[in-house]
This record gives sequence, C-alpha cells and structure tokens, in this order.
Amino acid sequence: MIKLKNLMNKIIKFRYLIAFIIFILCVASDFNFSSLPAWETYVPQNNNISSKTLGKIRYIRTDEWFVQTPFYMAQAMNKNHYPVNNNNIGVSGQNMILNYNAPVLDITVLSKPFNWGFLLLGKGYGLSWYWFSKLLLLILLSYEICYIITKGNKTISVLGSLWITFSPAVQWWFMQHIGDLVFYFEAIIVTYYYFLKNLTTKFKKIFFAFAFSLSCIGFTLVIYPAVQVPLFYLGIIFMVILFMNLKKDLTFKISDILIIILSFGFIAFNLIHFYLISEGSLKILLNTAYPGKRVSTGGDLPWYVLNIFLINPFLPFKDSTYKNNCEVSNLYNFFFPLIFCVPLLVKNKLKLKIKDLKFGICLIAFALIQIFFMFFKIPTFLSKITLFSYVTGERLLVVYALTSVYLSIWALALISKKKPFTPIFSLIVSAITTLIYYITIFHSPFRIYVTPIYYYLILAIFFILSFLLVYGKKTYFTIIMAIMIIVTGITVNPLTKGVNSLYNNNLSKNIISISQSNPSANWISVDNTGGIMGAFIYANGGKCLDGVNFYPDLKKWKLLDPKHRNNLIYNRYSHFSFNLTDKKTSFKLLAPDNIEVILDINDLKKLKVKFILAQSSLDNYANSNVVFDKIYQDRVNNYIIYKVIYK
Repeated sequence: MIKLKNLMNKIIKFRYLIAFIIFILCVASDFNFSSLPAWETYVPQNNNISSKTLGKIRYIRTDEWFVQTPFYMAQAMNKNHYPVNNNNIGVSGQNMILNYNAPVLDITVLSKPFNWGFLLLGKGYGLSWYWFSKLLLLILLSYEICYIITKGNKTISVLGSLWITFSPAVQWWFMQHIGDLVFYFEAIIVTYYYFLKNLTTKFKKIFFAFAFSLSCIGFTLVIYPAVQVPLFYLGIIFMVILFMNLKKDLTFKISDILIIILSFGFIAFNLIHFYLISEGSLKILLNTAYPGKRVSTGGDLPWYVLNIFLINPFLPFKDSTYKNNCEVSNLYNFFFPLIFCVPLLVKNKLKLKIKDLKFGICLIAFALIQIFFMFFKIPTFLSKITLFSYVTGERLLVVYALTSVYLSIWALALISKKKPFTPIFSLIVSAITTLIYYITIFHSPFRIYVTPIYYYLILAIFFILSFLLVYGKKTYFTIIMAIMIIVTGITVNPLTKGVNSLYNNNLSKNIISISQSNPSANWISVDNTGGIMGAFIYANGGKCLDGVNFYPDLKKWKLLDPKHRNNLIYNRYSHFSFNLTDKKTSFKLLAPDNIEVILDINDLKKLKVKFILAQSSLDNYANSNVVFDKIYQDRVNNYIIYKVIYK
C-alpha cells in the first residue's frame, strides 16, 4: 500500500510531463476516439481496411461523425484553409466559429487549444490532437478543481479527475457542447483560483490571467445557453466562495489591477471581434424557429430522471430503450444520501465550523433550485430575467448532476476526515437512498431496459458506495467508484486510427478531383436521409447545398421559396436532404432538426446545381430543360455522380 501511494504521488508530481508524453505518442500514432468508421457503412473502404482499432462504433453519435467531424474536415479541405466563413457549405456559406467550434484561422482560435492541431498538422493528426489534448487537459483540470474543492486531498482529486472526465455524460457528448463547456467551466475556475493564489509571483499571475481570459472567451463562443446559463451561476458560486476563502491573504497592487483590466480588455476585444464578423449569422441564429425562439419555463421533466445515472453502467454495452444513449447519459452522483447528511453537519457545530460547510451548503441550495426548475413551472418573466428561458430541463439535468458531483467530492473529503456519522446512521441513510433508487428504476420506463438481476446488482453497488461515503471510508469508496467509472466511461468511444474512413475510397477521390477542377460548382446529394452524403461531399472539398446547417441558409431558401411560405419549416438548425420530383418543390419537416426538400427538376437551375450524387439512375427525370450526364459510377457502392446540363 505504501509503494502504491508513493507511485501515485510520483505520478501526481509529474502529471503534466506524463500527460505531454502520452499526448505526443498518441498524436504521432494518429489515434482518435471518433466514430468516423460509421462512414464505412455508407462508403466501403478500398481493400476493406477499417480505421477502427478498438471498441464499438457509436452510430448514434451522429452529431460527432456525421455533423461535427465533417465540418472540421470541410475546413481542412477548403481551398482557403480554415476560413471563418466556409463557402462550401450551402449557397451563402456557414460561419465556422458558430458551427460547433470548428477550427478557423482567426484570433478566436487562441481560446480553443484542441483546434490548434488542425492548423499545424492538417486534418488527420489534427483530429488526434483534438481528442487527446481535450481528454488530457480535462483530466488535469478536473484534478485541479477537485484539489481546490477538497483543500489538497490528492487521492480524492485523482478520483474526481476520472469521475468527471470519464462520466457517461461527458464521454457520450465529448465532442459537443457539454464536453466543451465542462472543460471551459473548469478552466475558468482553476485559472481564477491560481491567479488569486499567485499575486506575489509576476510570471504566474500573468500566465493565469491570460489563461483565464482564453477560458472565458472559449466558454462564451460555445454558444449553447441551455448549458452555459446554469454553469454561469455555478461559476459565480465557486468564485465567491473561493474569494472569501482567500481574501484575508489577498493584497492587490496597481500592477495586479492593470493585469486584471488588460485581461478583461482582451476578452472584450475578442468577443467584439467575433460579433463584428458574425453579426449577420448571429441574428439569423437567434431568430430561428428552432432552437432560437424557444422559451423554457421549466417543469418539463418526469421525477425519475434525477437518478437516470443508474442505467448508465449499461449504456456502452446495450442501447437504451427509453431514449437514445446520449440523451440518457449523465454523471454518477450522491445527492440523495448527502441531502440527509449535510443538514446534520450544519447542526453538529462541535466538530465542524460553518465556514467549512459553506461550499456544500451552497451546492445543495443550487442543486435544489435546479430540481425545482426541472419539475415545476415558473413565471415567464422570471424565466427571462434569470436567462433560464434558454435552459431546457434535459440539459439542466446534466448541470445538476455536475453540481452534485462537486458536492460528492467535497463531502467525501470532509466526511472521511471528520467521520461525524455512526455506522447505524450510515446504514439507515444508505437504505433510504437505495429504496429511492429502487422506486426510480422499477416505477419508470427504465424497468424494461435490462433484466431485474442487473438492476439489483447496481442497487447493491450504490448501497455500498452510499454507506462508504456517509461513514467516511475513503479508500474503499475510491477503489469501487474508480473501477465503475473507468469500466463504464472508457468503453464509450472507440479507438480509431486516422481519417481514412472518409478518404480511403474511390468516391472520395473522385469528388476531390472534380471539386478541384470546378471549385465553385454547386453539388447536391439525393437518395439519402438527413443529408448524410451532403456532409460527405463538403468534407471532401465539394461545395454542397445539403447536409447540415447550424443556422438556416436563407439565401438558398429564398431561391426556392421567395414568398417565405415554408419559413417555419426551414428557418432552423437542420439536417436536410434533397430528393427529386417532376412536380412543384415542397418541404417536409421530418423532425425538429430534420428537413426533406422534394425538389422540382426545373428548380435545379435556380440553385445553379452542376453535380448530383445519387444512388439510382436520374435518367427518368430528364426533360426538355435538364439532362444528366453520368461522369462516374462507383462499382462498390453504386454511387453515381451526374453532371447537370441545362438546355
């Protein structure tokens, strides 16, 4: 045990060096955790060589392999190399700072360290840089924030770094807004704290002030208020408490004030710059039917979702029967046993001082506010002035769980040190908590997900964990919790090598060749759902009118619908596809974010379409105005590229 502790201390001491070495090795090996091999289902590889190395491809993660990663590849394949406005996506192009934080050659990229690899190394190694820099930095940041919360408990901080980074919610949403915002939130808190701690050291305070500025810019530019708003309030709680804890040792010099002013000036400069180059796109985004005009007043979640994490151990191994795996993923937490304990800690002044409890009290209070909003409606005016009008219950659930994780980390450190509760009390609290968990599972839609025996096993594990937490048995709790976190978190995303899933096929090579010869030619794809092959086209450097638009391409829609009769259908974030007809163009809303455009053959000319990617013959659609010249047919997957000729 002593040798193991010494080893852990050495790893902690050299954690930044170890992380850097792992990062270099993994990027050099061209590894990433993308589900890009899902593309091999649509476009088989030459020589049947798959990019998947280890694990299970997550087809459900379309936001990653179909939406976000192709956006990043489209930036790399654009002739202008990482432009702010990528004119290959739609008629008007798309602002790529808005589009899932895609890499851009702009000052704002300073706040996105996981995107630097694309600019330095290109698309393949850039994707490796993205995944491993984000993963390793999140582990390091989570360790630091837990170290701050626990006031220096290294063991619990190591557990916390794994607990947060490999939590199902973070791993299932790692490349999207939730992964980004957890990263930036922790970066803001950690750099804020260490700036205050290092006011007497010139270099360190400048470094942490600059890092704080970049973290604030990055947090803002994610532009996902459903998670940003509650994290903002959580951040205020952290900052106020940390300032109160440090204020007696703080002495601000004129140089410190100047550094603070310059830091906020740098933040303002970047955000004003972003606004000026994105004003038009932002206005379109904020005026969309979905999600821009959504006003939330709370009360939209069923009671049982508070403990939805109970099904998370099974998600990497079995698809959910309730909602998709991503939507039901969350963070393991111990809010329920602690809601019984913390009030007693407050009352027990003989062993604990109120100042030692303020962090836990504030976290519980904020968690209760979040619970209230999830289950009860509030007046619209109150929702708007608090900005909770932008917050949906499903996304607030993740922030509530993160709040409860920080609460659990804080409580584990405090209780294991003071041990204020008896074994009998710990057993009673654990039994009550387990009963609540039992009701959650067997009186909700979760009950049919797996057979009861598996749920009984999970209930037994959480009974033991609750007891160990309340009774203060840190070592046993840490071992069991770490095993569960690693097994159910590290198995979410596959290990993939390179980006050949998009490029190691004849279709890709032909799209690239044709697009290089015709860089301004408009493409569309037909015969597919949700514009999947449209994303494939712009990921290969073609200028494609379908696929995914983070905000509506109003110029394109005006060409097809000049009187805006279908505005409510297409004025939204959307995955959209084209299919051809010899009748009048029509629009279908298949889902809140999925549009099908049944396009009149004669309207191809309005869109100036020059190439069409199809899976079936278009000869029957030819008429006196339009004919189709087959210029390529893929023998492996039957994709056909047609050149459109107008008479």
